[in-house]
Amino acid sequence: MKKNLIIIGILVLVIIVLWFGGVIPKQIGKIYGIKYMKNNFPEMQLDYVNIEWNKYYGDYIITFKDKENGSYSCVIGPKYFPISIGQGLNVIMENYQEKYSSNTTTPCPENVTITVVEDTISRNELIIKIADNNEDKYGWGVEFRVQEKVDNEWKDLDYISDDLTWIDIAYKLNADNQLTQKLNIEKYYGKLNNGIYRIVKPVYDNGYVDIYSNEFEIK
Repeated sequence: MKKNLIIIGILVLVIIVLWFGGVIPKQIGKIYGIKYMKNNFPEMQLDYVNIEWNKYYGDYIITFKDKENGSYSCVIGPKYFPISIGQGLNVIMENYQEKYSSNTTTPCPENVTITVVEDTISRNELIIKIADNNEDKYGWGVEFRVQEKVDNEWKDLDYISDDLTWIDIAYKLNADNQLTQKLNIEKYYGKLNNGIYRIVKPVYDNGYVDIYSNEFEIK
């Protein structure tokens, strides 16, 4: 019995060392990344190259090559359980749509609605619901803009800092072709003053196009 406990203890210790040493997380990221690329970009035939820790991003960088030998690198994290692909993914999405859009139905902005959920509106944040009824869906990321109606014209609000960046993460729609996002307005624009606003979501369609939400008012 004591011998078994010692063996179990050693195995647990080895797993902990491998996990916090990055060996197991790298394997998790590799398996997840390969499956994600195969499911979402099948025609590109993306082959896994490597996955390495990057101190600058504080996450791993996973690299693939397509059938034309083009190289693509994406940030994948978090550190100890990397199953979220971020920065770099939009480049793959854009190339995929450009090269293989002829095999699919071109998405149309008119088939999308973005609704601000009324009881979530505040000066700091709100929730939007995206409904994308296109056969070939847009790629939906985290980026958004806020516009204010001034003298009956829509004007973009300025960011509170030029150093702010957006994480490149693509979100999947649910079975009803919908996606809900909580927008941290204060982080990028500060608290909203009284006025009439709308949310702008940029999507890629052989170039970026803007899709607008309904109006909402801050009183």
